[in-house]
This record gives sequence, structure tokens and C-alpha cells, in this order.
Amino acid sequence: MSFGVDVMHLICDNLSRLLYNLWDGRLPAGTHAKAPDLAPGKLPAREHGPLERTDDTGDPDADPVAPVGPPAAERPAPRVPREAGPARTTKKARAKDPWVLTSKMWEEIGEDMRACRRRIPNQLGRAPRNIAKNSAGFKATEWSLWLSLYSVPLLSGRLPDEYLANWEKVCEAYNMSIAFEITVDELTKIRRIFKEFVLEYERLYYQYDYNRMSACPSSIHMLLHVADCIEWLGPAWVFWVFAMERMNGMVVPKARSRSELNKSLANAVLLDEQLKLFGYIRTTTPVFSMSVKPSPIHTCTYETPSGWFMKPEKLIQLSCTAHRHLVDYLQELDVRIKADQVDKTVRAYKRFQLCEGGDLIGSYESQRKSDKTRASNIVLYTHDSDFGTEVFFGEVMLFARPLVRRVYYPLAYIRCYGPAQLRRGRFFVVDTQPPGNLHEWVNIRQIKRVVGTLTTQPLIDELGGDAGKPAWIIDRETFAWNNAARLLID
Repeated sequence: MSFGVDVMHLICDNLSRLLYNLWDGRLPAGTHAKAPDLAPGKLPAREHGPLERTDDTGDPDADPVAPVGPPAAERPAPRVPREAGPARTTKKARAKDPWVLTSKMWEEIGEDMRACRRRIPNQLGRAPRNIAKNSAGFKATEWSLWLSLYSVPLLSGRLPDEYLANWEKVCEAYNMSIAFEITVDELTKIRRIFKEFVLEYERLYYQYDYNRMSACPSSIHMLLHVADCIEWLGPAWVFWVFAMERMNGMVVPKARSRSELNKSLANAVLLDEQLKLFGYIRTTTPVFSMSVKPSPIHTCTYETPSGWFMKPEKLIQLSCTAHRHLVDYLQELDVRIKADQVDKTVRAYKRFQLCEGGDLIGSYESQRKSDKTRASNIVLYTHDSDFGTEVFFGEVMLFARPLVRRVYYPLAYIRCYGPAQLRRGRFFVVDTQPPGNLHEWVNIRQIKRVVGTLTTQPLIDELGGDAGKPAWIIDRETFAWNNAARLLID
């Protein structure tokens, strides 16, 4: 095999659009087709597919579409068309299958996606757009994020459970197929999940009715060959088309001359490379020796084993509540620490960079007066207990290095969300405004990554009476997102 199955077009584009059209009632009609030469109501519904039906003589090659009814001489004459008149605009009827969501549901889904843009960090890729209004213009990258992050929370409580469980299978298999490394056991699991999805899809949507054949394009069959391509060629990101599409997006704007196209592209590429090398030239060439150095405000100011506190550093006065929480936290670490030994004045920072390629985490201070800035201070952090590692979520208010007994403690002050509830085996639901306005200090090493939140109407209807503001946690590790999907966020 020279080329593998391109999962970018197969799954991110074709399959996602197909399922969206099904759920939106656009495909298929959901009723048996009528023969054109019979009056309405004369043709009974077919009980068999075209390859299973036989005529009265038992001939399997008989025409399966041949009408069952009176001979042609006894059939009613065709209707005479009406005279041409003013064109009437009729709204296309939507299918009424059990998987079809109402127009109001799609409006709510689109509004939920629009409302959560502010709460989705940049580390998770481009902010979601209203799918009800912009689905026709969705790029493959947006469909990939729909698969990996948003679809299951948004469809939960709206799409019937058996259809949602079927969709989760393809979401999981897609994320596994683009992992940076795939073991033999994982490949076996990918093959099994895709096969289960196809079999369930045919039972749920196609329903073995050839009048619903439009619900079974070749894309469904090609899913069964994804595992074979991975076995022969490697993970799916090796042979997907995202890289070529990204290169085309970089090259096309550089073509500014129609008559000298090659020269125009060559000059643009050369100029880009020269600009990239300028950072090295300016330190060795006398012509640029007097150039202004970069401002130190964008560099780190203090390094810890978990990462770096980012400038600017500022001395602040803690509130009485924050100071009391700090004393309680430090006394749990060292009982010898007294309250009067903990100064209210601490060195504070707006941002912290996690090490080993981790996230740049913001704080409440970094989000102030920036209405268009997407939240970067919602984090997942952990606590070790006798029962193992427990997962918590909250918003970072500030980063600080209090000095106590000649020791600096790298800490973060967090506004806590409610206890996390596990949904559908892999998603977390939390109360983002629990009663009590709880805060706590945690060590920087307990913070793992940045996450987002998504509030949906079904979740509010379910938990609204017991929770202040429930929300789904949007986490890139939900489907073990240690894969090439992170390459698409630029």
C-alpha cells in the first residue's frame, strides 16, 4: 500500500459531517421510497433488501424494484401537471427518526458553544464556534476538536444514549489512532472499536433498509481499514493530510505574482528564513550591536523543580482570609510554624510556566481588564490521600512565594470548585460556584494542566437545584490526548 487512509478527511471531515447531518434531520428521509408509476399508497413497504427478494418463480435475479400490483393496462393514467404558476417556497422537511434533534436543541447547543468561548484556554486550540450557524464552514481542525473535546458533553442529555455511546466509540478510536506511538495491543483495540462502531452504526442508522442507503457512504466501510493502514504505515498522523494542508496555507498567501509565480514563492521563502536567522545575526554582526535588547519583563524570575514563576514580581498584602488559609496550610507541613512567623506581605506573580513542555498558567490577576482574553487560570490539581490520588479543579487567584523560617514556598492560591463527579466513564462534572466560596493554598507541583469548562442546558436542568453553576470539564486528556491532535492547535 502506497498511501494510507487519510483520517483528516475520513473522520474529521466526512464522518463528522455525516453524523451531524443525520442528527440534524437532513439525511435520510426515513421513509420508504414510492414507485413513480403507482398512485400514492398503492405500493406496500418492502420487507427485504434487493439481494434477498425473489419473485414468484423463485428467481433470485428478478428485478427487485418491479412493482407489485395490477398490470400496466389497468394502472391509472399519470396525472396531468398543473399549469405553471407562481413558484412556492417550501421548507425542506426534516426526518423524524429517533436520533434527530429538534431545531431548538441545536440552537441551545450552538449557544452553549458560543457562551463557553471565554472559558476555553488557548492550549485547547481555537475557540468553538456556533455549530448550528457555522457547521457548513467548519474546517477539519474544528471537526477534530468537536470529536475530541466538545461533542459528548454537548450531546449528553439530548441525543439518545445508545446513539451517543456509538458516537463515543469513534471519538475514542480516532484519538487512539493518532497517538504518537501505538502498541500492538492498542492497535488491536483500535481495530475492535472501529468494527463495533460500524456494526452498531448499520443497526442504528442504516437499519438494513436499502432505502436508507444514503446513510452508508463509503466512509463507513473505510473505517474498517484504518487499523490495517496503521499496521503497515504507522500511526495515522504519519500519513494524514493536515501537514500538506498546513503547508498549502503557508505557501498560498506568498504567491503574489501571476507571471513570475516561482520567483515570487522563492523570494518569500528566502525572506522568511532570513528573518528567522536574524536573532542569531544580531549578536554577531557589528551593524546590529546597538539594537535594543528584548525587555526582561517577559522572562522568568524564579525557577523551581516544577517550573518557573514569570515576571513581573510584585509585593502584595494578603487579605485576612488568605493569610489565615496560608497559616493553616504551612502548619500542616510543619507544626513548629507559628502564625506570627507568617508575614502578610508575599512575593506574588501573575503567571507560572510548568516544566517539561507544560502549560503556561495564568491567574485571576492576569485575566483582569482583558475581556477578550480566554481563561488560562482554570486548572486540574491533585491531592494525595490514604485512598490514592484525588482530582480537583479550581481557578488560580495568584501565585506566591511566601518566606517562612528562611524557606521560600512555591504556592498557588486557588478558588475551589465543587467535588468532581465522573460522567460516562471519562468526563468530569463540577460545580463552578459551590456554596461557601472555598479557597486553599497548594504547592505548585500539585497543578497538572490547564482545563476549560462548558455549561450546558441539560446539565443545569439536571443539577440546577443542587448546584450553583454546574459545568463539564473540557480536558485534553479525556481521551488520552497525548497524540498528534496537539499539533493542530496553532
